[in-house]
Amino acid sequence: MVIGTALVITSLIFQIYPSISNNLQVISSSNTSPQVTTVIIPKASEDLASGNNFEPRLVVVLLGINNTVRWVNEAVTGNTVVADNQDDPIFWKATNSPSKSDLMLGKSFNFTFTKVGEFGYHGEPHPWLRGWVLVLPKSSENLTQTVVLNDTKIRSPCEMFSIPCPNSHSFIAQKFGSNIYIEKMTINGVDYYAIIHPSYSCLYPQTIGTACFEPDNIALLKMVGANELATLESHLDSTQIASVVAVKMVKPHNPTGLKIQLTLKNIGITPITSLQAVLELNSNYTFDFKNITSSMPLEPGNSSSDTEALVGEESQSEFNPLWISGIANTVPFRFSENVKLSS
Repeated sequence: MVIGTALVITSLIFQIYPSISNNLQVISSSNTSPQVTTVIIPKASEDLASGNNFEPRLVVVLLGINNTVRWVNEAVTGNTVVADNQDDPIFWKATNSPSKSDLMLGKSFNFTFTKVGEFGYHGEPHPWLRGWVLVLPKSSENLTQTVVLNDTKIRSPCEMFSIPCPNSHSFIAQKFGSNIYIEKMTINGVDYYAIIHPSYSCLYPQTIGTACFEPDNIALLKMVGANELATLESHLDSTQIASVVAVKMVKPHNPTGLKIQLTLKNIGITPITSLQAVLELNSNYTFDFKNITSSMPLEPGNSSSDTEALVGEESQSEFNPLWISGIANTVPFRFSENVKLSS
């Protein structure tokens, strides 16, 4: 039996958001005075090998409470904070102005968010620095709005979960901000969630497609009351059990355009039975490694490759985020690396 359901938010926002390791910062509900939320650009973050990134990478702010975010540079080199897109036009304009200057050591930059939504940003000239701001309304009653999905541009739950559904093209979902949709389906008593962003979609629990393992998606799942997230959270900082052998552009045997080939190696001590990676360039590329299954695992020491068709032109000079997730010995894992696309 398949039941499509709307998600109802009834708990206070501060009950919905327990801490997500050190990647999430939430203000206490007992403090009603306006506060500034601080994000640190840490020492040595200009060095990719340091592994240092924005601290915290994800902050959750409430309009009228702590929706002013201050970025403070503690690195010895200059940095800038740049919005990933124009979802918040004011944030985009403030961080993409030709007249903006680098934040030098000890300097800071403030921005007050006035729009509900999820807003990603990155550092320049250090693109491996990535962060998110999740902006929520002061009242949890208006966290999301129930909408009917009858727009063919938004994938239906049936399509997301690859299951047969009635002929109706209308489905109820929750809309967060201006362009993020959260779908929920109950299949044989188990709740499944899909988060649909403008540029990609993800699933929890993952059955097909891309897993919702990024800190911002975990926060959205918490917001709508998804259960059993503890298992996923406990492995947010999993020991790396797969390494990148190569990320390069290759020519296919049939001349239909260039492809991106990703090769990963199992450097752990247990077989990998599920493997997936998402490479963030100008477009997002999802590598499903469908040849790796529970009956055909990737054994320790072995490597596997997957390819995706190149979309437009991609830069070969900058490091880019690569998110890797999977299952080894029934335990889910995920981690990220910064990689350079080579020819």
